Amino acid sequence: MPYTTPTATEFKTRHSAFSAVDSDYIDAIIAEAVRYVDTSWFEEDYQPAVMHLTAHMLMCEGAIGGVSTAGVLASQAIGDASESYDNSKPSVSDYQSTTYGRAFLRLLRVNHPGVVAAT
Repeated sequence: MPYTTPTATEFKTRHSAFSAVDSDYIDAIIAEAVRYVDTSWFEEDYQPAVMHLTAHMLMCEGAIGGVSTAGVLASQAIGDASESYDNSKPSVSDYQSTTYGRAFLRLLRVNHPGVVAAT
């Protein structure tokens, strides 16, 4: 499978749960997802990773009754109970919130395993 960005039609074929979601919306999310998956990935993992990440992002945005996540807790205050969240930096726990995110993490670990320092 070459390094080509999947289309909304290809995405809906692979993830039929999103068949009722507007294709332009899916294309916009795919455009965001490809920023996290590049040609350093194994060629055969490229499209599946983009599609799993797209599905995860759509679920988090509630496209089909997803789990809408607030993001990573950036600050918290006890007096007057204030919290703020940072949506710009996805965390591992964010990916764990959907089956699609967990599938993306599995591919991420195969393509970019953690670095081990030898002593």
